[in-house]
Amino acid sequence: MNVLRYISLDYRKNINWLNGLNSIYCMTNMATTIIYKPFLIAITISCLFCSLSLSAAQISNDAVSRKQPLKEDPHSKEYFLNKYGKDDSSRALIEFFFRKEHQAKKETVWWGIIGTIAFVLFIAVIDSTANLGIVGLLLGINLGVIAYGAIIRMAIGIFKWIRFRKKRLEKLLDDYNAGKGIPRNIKRNRTFKTELSFERKESK
Repeated sequence: MNVLRYISLDYRKNINWLNGLNSIYCMTNMATTIIYKPFLIAITISCLFCSLSLSAAQISNDAVSRKQPLKEDPHSKEYFLNKYGKDDSSRALIEFFFRKEHQAKKETVWWGIIGTIAFVLFIAVIDSTANLGIVGLLLGINLGVIAYGAIIRMAIGIFKWIRFRKKRLEKLLDDYNAGKGIPRNIKRNRTFKTELSFERKESK
């Protein structure tokens, strides 16, 4: 009887252990199906978007270099410094605009990638909410908030990108060289003040 009892206990332990492994396997398989595959899709889309953007920029630069092999790039910082950088304030304004434009581009691209990944995962989780229960609902809400926030940040980056475009910089520099001052909101900007103090130190 004792032998049969021990065999029965061992059998129950083995069954519980196998059930636990089966549960872990099912959860892992579900997580792989819900998260891993959409994540790969989002990464692929983001990489494809970045590759196409870089290729288009490279083609545009090559076309400009073929058309104007002996001229300086009119969109480069060196071009603006050579043409408009007459004093500390004008050089600081050029550095300020190029720094802000670079930050806006980086912010737009990165938040666009984050928003794409979060949105794809959000759609995948929402489709599988019935299988995940309350955990899937909470995860879907969090991903939705992340995707929404990323879209807002990307829109802000696009707005900054437009605000600090080259044409506006060129107009401000033309106005400054014509005797008009730098706009007050730019003068009060901390980044502009930092660039201006650096330019003044360099000119000494």
